[in-house]
Amino acid sequence: MKKRSRIQDSLGFQAMGLLCSFTMYGYLQEKIMSGTYGPHKFRSTVILVAFNRLAGILVAIYMQSYHLGNSLRPRHPIWAYASVSLSNFLSTLCQYEALKYVNFTTQTLGKCSKMIPVLLLGVLVYGKKYSWRNYAAVGLVTIGTTVYMVTTNIKSSDNKFSTVRGIGLLVGYLLFDALASTTEARLFQRGNERSRAKDKSSKDTSAGFSKDEMVYDQMLWTNICSLGVSGFVISTDKRRSLSSFLQIAFSPYGPRLLLDIALLSLSASIGLIFLLTVIATFGALTCSTLMTSRQFLSIVLNGVAFRNGRNVGTLGWIGIGYVASGVQLELSNKKKVKQEKEDMPLSPTKHGKGKESNTGTLARYLFLPIVGGILAHITSIILIPSHIAIQSRSAELFPTSPIFTYGNQTYTRSQIQHLSATTNCPEPPKRSFYPFEIPRTALASFPRSGNTFTRELVEHSTGYFTTDVFCNSPHWYKFHQEYFEEACEHPENNLLVKTHAPEFTSYGDDDAEWLPLVEEFERIVQVVRNPLDSLWSFWHFLRNDLNHTSRIAGIDLLGLHHLSELDLMAHAWVQHTEYWMNLDKPRVMVRYEDFRGPDQIQHLSRVLTTLLPDDQLPEMERLICADDDRKIAYQSRKARNFYSWDHYDPELRQLILEAVKGPWCALGYEDLLRKERGIKGVDCD
Repeated sequence: MKKRSRIQDSLGFQAMGLLCSFTMYGYLQEKIMSGTYGPHKFRSTVILVAFNRLAGILVAIYMQSYHLGNSLRPRHPIWAYASVSLSNFLSTLCQYEALKYVNFTTQTLGKCSKMIPVLLLGVLVYGKKYSWRNYAAVGLVTIGTTVYMVTTNIKSSDNKFSTVRGIGLLVGYLLFDALASTTEARLFQRGNERSRAKDKSSKDTSAGFSKDEMVYDQMLWTNICSLGVSGFVISTDKRRSLSSFLQIAFSPYGPRLLLDIALLSLSASIGLIFLLTVIATFGALTCSTLMTSRQFLSIVLNGVAFRNGRNVGTLGWIGIGYVASGVQLELSNKKKVKQEKEDMPLSPTKHGKGKESNTGTLARYLFLPIVGGILAHITSIILIPSHIAIQSRSAELFPTSPIFTYGNQTYTRSQIQHLSATTNCPEPPKRSFYPFEIPRTALASFPRSGNTFTRELVEHSTGYFTTDVFCNSPHWYKFHQEYFEEACEHPENNLLVKTHAPEFTSYGDDDAEWLPLVEEFERIVQVVRNPLDSLWSFWHFLRNDLNHTSRIAGIDLLGLHHLSELDLMAHAWVQHTEYWMNLDKPRVMVRYEDFRGPDQIQHLSRVLTTLLPDDQLPEMERLICADDDRKIAYQSRKARNFYSWDHYDPELRQLILEAVKGPWCALGYEDLLRKERGIKGVDCD
């Protein structure tokens, strides 16, 4: 057996190894589960768990057999490893699944919040008594988590349903992780007892189990059992377990995914070695302190790496600081209790300095997070320029890629260009009703933002009707009556339902007219358009007998004397955009500008994939032909993006941009304006 050096046994070496390996693990975890590989999202969570376990087995075999020269036979009954592996498998599965619905920071804060239910259950159910430091720690974590959740957009494309689902998975992770940790501790305890018994009964001083031997034994056989569980799950649900993995693995992005999975599995295995070694050598409290430090280090580094740290904001970082402060106070309290049990006086008392006052302790834990949060926000602003943060946010909402998947086939931009040039487009198919009842899907947009254009793209590519939310109601205009009359005969068999609500909250009399209609929707396709073009077009529309194609003659510039009405319209645009973005329903978002750009087909495919099952999607040629000339062609469709820029007095335009700044920046319009026109609109910092 090879002897370990003093450096390997030192806390500094073990701490550095643990921090580096698990920080890399946290980065790769978020990259794989939250990122994209070209047009694909990785969803095969069980496959990821299986690769992790396989890597753990290989590392454990190497360390146990080759490095230490020990036998690979199990030191405990197989059922003991199986009990650990089942909890370990389920905790890892919940951990990865949670990242589909919440980001890494939310996941980390959720892990730290487990002390809250522990204390509440202890007091309310078991009648336990806790010190003021325990209550203070729980209070700090509660405050921090609340501040973060309230002030931070957990994920731009998420809704409350997804958030609740993610938090539920985090609860599952905490439960199964606690079960795994408890069982692991029992295995180590049994190993130590057997080691001491063998030492007493044998003259050979090497007869007992060493710390390393127990670590790699547990790592090997627990991972073998977990791999068996993973294999069973994969074999019973091949479609869900394998489809996403195989789709990416056999695409041009396959090598990148496999490299990320290999590095993730390797970092997890190496991290587990350091973790178990620290527990066996320095105790669970030291390990908890190091893992807590690692978690908050990962929050900062992942925020920089994934360009979302800037979006957390000052209050969000302060909330994170309070959670860290609460966890640190809890660890400090555990250390204090341990020292008191061992009758080890604290060094300040020994030197006559006296114990730290309660006031001083609270002051430190209350005010340091504020300072740290401000510094973290400043650092994120320095490291993540605003235009990069904007690009990152809009890329999540409106994803495009040189390669994308539609149905069961992968397309490149060059293939789409070739098909567009060579496809001979016939007349659009006669519209018909969708043959089955379909979830009621809103096509929501602010007026003059591309609703009709989007509907006709969908109708021309699928051949199915779309309809209007006010079928046969008094709010119908003559144009709507003519266009939607046939579609309204079977409203439950239409792919999309046009709506401009809640623009009536500003231009109508009663919210009750539109709110019940909106609540009936089960899915959302939301179309947005830059507010400058949208408001300019809508202003003319309201003054021209609701004519969709003409403009008011002689009005080429809107000035400050139009401010009152345009300010009302700008706030209505913000209200409408944010209302639909925040609804708790499945959605897909598209920008009107993207529908008119080079990736129109890719964005149309996103909409159709949301509406129809894969086996009912129209052929790609139908999508390419969907944008043929139409009988009704809006004048705005012929204009370039941001064509209305010079139709506003500069001072009026700036006031409008300030009014719409939040969604304008979040939807990437500032970045789009600078790219297409070379003009700066507002500062999105």
